[in-house]
Amino acid sequence: MKELITFGCSWTYGVGVNYINGINEQNFKNKAWNSNLCNNLSFRGLLSKKLNFKNINFSVGGSSNQTQFHRAQCFFPSFDNLNDAIVLWGITSIYRYELYNTKDKVWQSYNLNTTNTTNKIILQNHFDEDAEIKRLEEQILFYNDYFKFKKIKNYWFNTYNKHSFQSNIENLLFDGKDLLSILINDFEPNSNYHLSGWIDTDRKIQKAKDIGLVNPFSLHPTQEAHKILADVFEKEILSK
Repeated sequence: MKELITFGCSWTYGVGVNYINGINEQNFKNKAWNSNLCNNLSFRGLLSKKLNFKNINFSVGGSSNQTQFHRAQCFFPSFDNLNDAIVLWGITSIYRYELYNTKDKVWQSYNLNTTNTTNKIILQNHFDEDAEIKRLEEQILFYNDYFKFKKIKNYWFNTYNKHSFQSNIENLLFDGKDLLSILINDFEPNSNYHLSGWIDTDRKIQKAKDIGLVNPFSLHPTQEAHKILADVFEKEILSK
C-alpha cells in the first residue's frame, strides 16, 4: 500500500475532532487528543482513505516547525522504499521553538508567546520574524531537493498563517493560502499572527468559531471542517 506521510501541528494531527454540539468542556478535553479518533477523523485520516493510502504520521499537537524537521531527519534516511509515497507537510507558527529538556532527556517544542523568563530571553536576544521565515524557507528548499533526489512527491501547506517567501515554491499548495482562510473563504491578512494560542481578537478564528468550523473550547477544527479540508486536499493533490 502507498504511504501518505504527514507532518504538522495540532490541525494536522486532528486535536479536537471529538467535539460534538452540546458536549461540556471537561468531556471534550478528556478525548481531545485521543489517537484513535484523531487518526480516523482528521483530514489526514480521511484523505488517506480517499486515496487508499496508509498514513504514516509525524504531526503532533503544539509542534514547532523545528520539531517536524527534526522528525523528518530521523525518519527518511532509514527508509529507501518510499517511491510511491506522498509527503504532506503543514507549516506552523514560527513562534514555536524546539529545545532540549535536560531533565527528561528529550527534545521538546516550546511556545514563545508565554511570558516565562526563558522565552523573554529568546524573544529579546535570539528571535527575529524575518530571520525565522528565511530559515524556514531554506529548510523547505532543502527538503524539496532531497525529495526530488529520492523521487518522492511532497507538498507543503500553510496551516493558519500565510508566509511570504522570497523563492517561488511550486509545491506549496493552494498558492500559499492557509487552511483557516480556506475554511472561512477569507483571504485577507489575519488580525494577528498565530503565536501558539489563539488571540480572541483574531477575526478569522472568530469567524470560524461563529460558523461552527472550530470548536469553542480549544478552537481546533471540527469534524465537519476536517471533511472539508480532506476534500480540498484531494482535489488539490490530484490536480498536480
